[in-house]
Amino acid sequence: MKQSVFATILVVGSLAISIGIFLYILGSPDNFLDGENREKPTNLMGTVYTGGPIVPVLITLSIMVITYVIERMLSLKKAQGRGSLASFLKNLQGSLSTGDIES
Repeated sequence: MKQSVFATILVVGSLAISIGIFLYILGSPDNFLDGENREKPTNLMGTVYTGGPIVPVLITLSIMVITYVIERMLSLKKAQGRGSLASFLKNLQGSLSTGDIES
């Protein structure tokens, strides 16, 4: 998958998930003394909800960081290769000395 497509899907998906978390989990009437008014929080989730519109943005960024870390770990694990580093470097040096930079 192209990197730009991955990034676009990640931003849109993370934003949708974070808005859902903000509205339906953090904004649940159970987290507030006054229920639907949502002005007097009873627990930490209600307090986070009172942070306002910056909260979904911060949740989006957190989801994106976690996703990129996992994606990079998988990519680096896949890129390790199966051969030895010494033989790879010897082949690379031989190709460079013959002027074969395309291989």
